[in-house]
Amino acid sequence: MSESGNNRRQSAEDELYSHCQSESLSEDGLREIIEQFGLSPNNNYVGDTDYAFFFWACANNRFNEGIIQCLLEYFPAAASDTDENGWSPLHFACTNPNVTPNIMQLLIDAAPDSVRCVDKDYDTPLHHLCMNEELDETPALGILKLLILKQPEAIRHSNNEGCLPIHCAAGVAGGLKSPEFCRVLIESYPGSERIADVNDALPLHHACGDNTLSTVEYLYKLYPDAINHASTLGHYPIHYVITDLIRRTNPTVAVDIVKFLLDCNPNVKLQMVDGLSLLYFACLLECNDLNTDAVLGILKTIYDANPEAIEDINIASSIHHWHHRVQAFINDELVYVRRAKDHGLMTTPVHNGQLPLHTALCNNVRLGSIKLLVKGNPSAVRSIDDSGRLPLHVACANHDSPSVVQYLLGLAMRTLRAVDYDNNTALHYACRGAKYDTIAMLLEKYGAVSVSKGNAHGNLPIDLLWESNAVEDRESVEYTESVFRLLKAYPETVIDCIVNMKQQIKSEDYPSQNGKKRKYGNA
Repeated sequence: MSESGNNRRQSAEDELYSHCQSESLSEDGLREIIEQFGLSPNNNYVGDTDYAFFFWACANNRFNEGIIQCLLEYFPAAASDTDENGWSPLHFACTNPNVTPNIMQLLIDAAPDSVRCVDKDYDTPLHHLCMNEELDETPALGILKLLILKQPEAIRHSNNEGCLPIHCAAGVAGGLKSPEFCRVLIESYPGSERIADVNDALPLHHACGDNTLSTVEYLYKLYPDAINHASTLGHYPIHYVITDLIRRTNPTVAVDIVKFLLDCNPNVKLQMVDGLSLLYFACLLECNDLNTDAVLGILKTIYDANPEAIEDINIASSIHHWHHRVQAFINDELVYVRRAKDHGLMTTPVHNGQLPLHTALCNNVRLGSIKLLVKGNPSAVRSIDDSGRLPLHVACANHDSPSVVQYLLGLAMRTLRAVDYDNNTALHYACRGAKYDTIAMLLEKYGAVSVSKGNAHGNLPIDLLWESNAVEDRESVEYTESVFRLLKAYPETVIDCIVNMKQQIKSEDYPSQNGKKRKYGNA
């Protein structure tokens, strides 16, 4: 090619390169450049060694089917090219948040072998798709199924880190809002949920690091024992939640995942790394403006599951290094550690005959601290105060967490039917305190126990809810749902109300001797 021809080619490449990486990329803009330099379809000399403009177009968020069709019309060979990292246009397109199944089909039709292409990290286009954090689920699923159809073996291909596509997908939340993406991958490669990468991390480990709760639940259900599987660094899935918190765009999801893992298996709360308890491990998290609430949420959840861990000498010696809110939380709970170890204090009634356990429940103390207080005096759960109230009654009326109520019931189930000196049961107290979550838990887990039982004044639990001063909004969803649950559990309540209303009307408004009605009490 002549010098003028080379210059012309270079100028065309430069113009295309500049336009394809710009925020104004458009099909019209491309065709204007093509016309300017008089390029013809199936051009084989422009970009003989450098199709960088084509790669940039595939990576540009403004790309669409028209743009790809235009480029393929003039530079079909570009679809088979790779850059210095081994990325093909298909690799680039799989990372684009606006890629569609139709665009993928165009690129595959132009270069069928590109679905088998691997980059320098041994990633296939399928790996890149699985790592695309911004792609919405609907197009992602369509592209996923297309790639698997075109190259079924890609589903079994491991990259340099030993990651299958399922590992990559499990470790990405982004636009993949449900487990469906992972489900398609696993159904295409049954048993892949049990395969570890080079760090001995399973898909569940990756999902705990940066995916949704529903995906974690899905993978756990497929392979429950994965929860007890440690990586080469000794990290269990729950450690991945903690260490990768800093990467999450929505850190509060991590709190829900930690709670789920702790609820799944009692061994999880005791899982350690290098001799460090989960609580201490979480205390080491770096706090910032975005994740501090999540860090505290994780600490509180772990503490509730295993409060004894707060007595770790490493925590006491390191506390001054941590965020001030973390310090405050640890110091607040250490108060109950000290109280629980004072047997005299734990067994001595104070105001109204209440033990420290009663008082703590009135004050909404965390479940972890309640466990420590019970440990300090196990018989306290069956101790009554001067009104005949058990700790369960106090918890139902005052504590915001139904898990505390459930914990107390787990220790002494018979207290569910126990009454105070006015014949009030736990459900009566929950209704009087307008504790909607506790009402729901008592009805759902323990049936309609005492829902039809009147207290010494003839009041049903629902009567106390109707009369409760703790109800802030009688038009709220929570209040309405609680009333509905109580009525559903004991429909006869409605009949009783009608009978009572009729009796009240009859006593207040009855006919006189001459047949005319007169109000009770009138002369």
